Amino acid sequence: MTETEKRRREFVASWTGGKDFGVLYDGKSPAEYVDALFANARLKPDASARAALAGRLGNGELTRAQVLQSIAGDDTLYLKEFSRAFVLMHFFYYLRRNPDDPPDTGPGGLDYWAAYLDRTGDFCSMEGLFRGSREFQSLPGN
Repeated sequence: MTETEKRRREFVASWTGGKDFGVLYDGKSPAEYVDALFANARLKPDASARAALAGRLGNGELTRAQVLQSIAGDDTLYLKEFSRAFVLMHFFYYLRRNPDDPPDTGPGGLDYWAAYLDRTGDFCSMEGLFRGSREFQSLPGN
């Protein structure tokens, strides 16, 4: 195990043992805990993966920290969050604002473009889409 992995495990174990985490998750059954983590990550696991994690947590084979690390390390979650971060960077850089600042009234634009990237994988076109927007064109200096 690398030093980075060791520190990551220590961090997650400390965090899942903390008061704030406990307020949210203490008292949940293994299945409820697993479901809550998947819901927070906005992931829809296949039934066998969900059942395996809940079962291994329930029989003591895994700790809550290990289940959290397993879900947080999921490639699907990584790609989904990478897409959101990529779009967020474009909002900051090209439009010079948060995604829910006016003229938007919520995260709809961020969600739309992140879903576009998840659906198409077309990261290359994002710069052109933002630079070509009326909003970008209307900013001073553009």
